[in-house]
Formats: sequence, structure tokens, C-alpha cells
Amino acid sequence: MKIVIDIGNSNIKIYTHLTGNVRRLVISNTMDHYVKSNIEGAIDLLKVEQATICSVVPVVTDLTIDLLSKYNIDIKLIEPANFSKLIDFGNIDYKQMGADRVVTTYAAIEKYGPNVIVFDLGTAITVDVVVKGVYTSGYIFPGMNLQKSALIAGANQLSDFEFQSLQSNNICIDTNSQISDGIIFGIIGAIKEFVNTSKSHFENESTVVLTGGTLYELLRLIGEKKLRKLIDFQWYYEKNLMYSGLIAASTKIRENDESE
Repeated sequence: MKIVIDIGNSNIKIYTHLTGNVRRLVISNTMDHYVKSNIEGAIDLLKVEQATICSVVPVVTDLTIDLLSKYNIDIKLIEPANFSKLIDFGNIDYKQMGADRVVTTYAAIEKYGPNVIVFDLGTAITVDVVVKGVYTSGYIFPGMNLQKSALIAGANQLSDFEFQSLQSNNICIDTNSQISDGIIFGIIGAIKEFVNTSKSHFENESTVVLTGGTLYELLRLIGEKKLRKLIDFQWYYEKNLMYSGLIAASTKIRENDESE
């Protein structure tokens, strides 16, 4: 079996493709003490022959490669440098970018064309702007849980809490709901402002693509209908953008490696 492993700052996702459906196994905490046994258990269960890895956590990357090597699995680690022939980065120092950003950007270009803005809502929220097929600009700001953690760490009387659905009539009567709504509205406002700011780069219309675990959380808390009302321009939700990007890119990268 072929698998794709996405090692993020918060969790690890192992993707498989069975009977026409994408299946995803999530290991909830990337830095958990049991991450090694969890990955090993997944490898045993899936009977893996080939693995493609995208990672932003080097120590877990090394651990994962060591584990896979013991099973004689064909391993391909996807790095930004692999995309020099797949994406025109213009003047951007792409080798400093996270591999996950490069993969999702490539996937968005492949599906939606050369004018695209990609929002990946994860531990951090990243924005990648592609104009006429050229990577033009990007932004990074803290994700939903990072914002909450920073506020709790910096304010003595605050304690941890769970994010809530937006309060009815936008009336927040307690501290937790005020923080929860404030962070959610802040993220939504930032998305809208980044799109408005980026419009100056495009001569024609651009496609806005949203992906990532925090987006899934926003949809759970708000509902897609209300979120589309709040983000009041057309945007596309891509649940498996990382997976599709890794599958497409790894095939081409392996072909390029064999031809060199």
C-alpha cells in the first residue's frame, strides 16, 4: 500500500487511498511520547510499501524515516527544493518555506489555475498568493489555538477554555465567549483583509482556497452557511488539499529523480 504522511506542528496525518476514497488516520499530538509506537502501529496495520512524507518537524521526520527504513519501505521526503521545476517562485526564497505551504500551493495551482490565494488554517495560518503562475507573496500569523494560548499565558487570571459557537446577536456576556468570538472574528476579518489587499496583484479574478484543521473547527463551530455569509466572497473549501498535492507532486518528483 502507498501512504502519505503529513507531519505538522500539532498532529500527524496518515492518508491512504482505498476503493476510491481518501482515508485519514490522525495521530493527535506530534510531540507525544507515544508517537513512535503510534506510527509503527499504523505501518503494521496498513502493510505499507511506499511512503511520501511532508514534514515541518525535523525531529519527528528523522524518527519516522528511521521507522519506515526498518520495513524496507520506498520513502520520499518532500522538501521545498523539490518544487523548483514545478512552481515559479520568482524572487521568493522558497527554500526557507515550510514544505506544507509549498505542497498546498502546488495543489491549488494544479486544480484552480495560475491565479490563486491559498489560506491554510492550522497551528499557524499561512497565506500564499500566486499571480499568473508565479508565487508572488505570502503571510503568516498565529492560528486559533496559538492566539488563545498566548492570551492565557500572558494574562494571569485567565484559564483554559473550549471555543464556543458564535454568540447569538453577537452579544458576549462572559470572558470566555468574548475571547472565543474575538479570535474567530479576528481570523475571519484577517482572511477578508488579506484577500482585499492581494487584489492589487491581479489583473483578472483570483480563486480563493481555504484548507486546514482550523477551518474544519470553524465550520464545526459556525456552520458552513454562516461562515460563507461572514466571508462574503466566493471561496472553495478543500479538505484534502495536502493529500492531493503530495500525491501529484510526489509522482512528478519521483519521475524527475529517475530522469536525472
